[in-house]
Amino acid sequence: MKNNFYSILRIEHWFKNIIIFPGIIAAVILKKNLIFNESLFLEIILCIISASLIASSNYLINEYLDRKEDKYHPIKKKRFFVKKKISFFYIFLIYLFFIFLGFLFSKNFSTAYKVILFIFVLCGIFYNVWPFRLKNYPIVDVLFESINNVIRFLLGWLIILPNQFPPISLILAFWMGGAYLMNVKRFAEYRFINNSKIAGLYRKSFIFYTENFLLIMSFLYALFTIFFTTIFLIKYKIEFIISMPFVSILFAYYLKLGLDKESLTQNPEKLYKSKELMIILILVIISLLFCAIINLPILNILTVPLDFNS
Repeated sequence: MKNNFYSILRIEHWFKNIIIFPGIIAAVILKKNLIFNESLFLEIILCIISASLIASSNYLINEYLDRKEDKYHPIKKKRFFVKKKISFFYIFLIYLFFIFLGFLFSKNFSTAYKVILFIFVLCGIFYNVWPFRLKNYPIVDVLFESINNVIRFLLGWLIILPNQFPPISLILAFWMGGAYLMNVKRFAEYRFINNSKIAGLYRKSFIFYTENFLLIMSFLYALFTIFFTTIFLIKYKIEFIISMPFVSILFAYYLKLGLDKESLTQNPEKLYKSKELMIILILVIISLLFCAIINLPILNILTVPLDFNS
């Protein structure tokens, strides 16, 4: 793990902003007569930059405020703030600077976009800063941090449909999907530390957690994700049901990675290193695009009773 000041901005974590693209794709599917041009491409780039800058501001306070707990983690004990003492005032100025830049790059976006971006900032505060520090509370830590998944999705959506929010089923699907990813990460971290006492010192929520509990909760979040996703897909285009087996395989393989001894799921920004996971993800994307352009009326038998008298 890098231990220089640059590392605390976690530039490699910007990969997580890939969740912006499902938001864009979902909005494109629902919006008719969308024109792809240089202006739209620039807006997407600015969206990614603004989200990344706000994410880095959250990572900054996360690492600074976690420095006392990180010393109990086998790898994170090498982080910059664990080794170095830096003035809080200096850190706070950099934090505000990144927030300023994030909003500067989004100045031409809709009010709704800016509100969601501001909520992104607030999530970083409530998750990391006392007296809130929601990361210390079991279950709440996973569910609250997973809101970032929804935020990234909404930022992408609002680029295409700035005056309209997605259906609640879709928001809940991405929330539960984020909870699944985060819970598997917790599961992998807990197993990696392999000492319940030290794990509790590193992360207070681990005092409550056990391996079995985390595994069961991961399964539950996966079921919720599939449930809410299916509601949306059946409502707007039943053909998307064809892609669900690929999505299910993606979730199963991610859990398989979580079971590895030194799991990549502990560092989601490095998931691209798993060739198998990337292949499955590409298949999911291809299946979704395929389902977006085909029409299969026969699939209506899944939702309409069969009439034997006709």
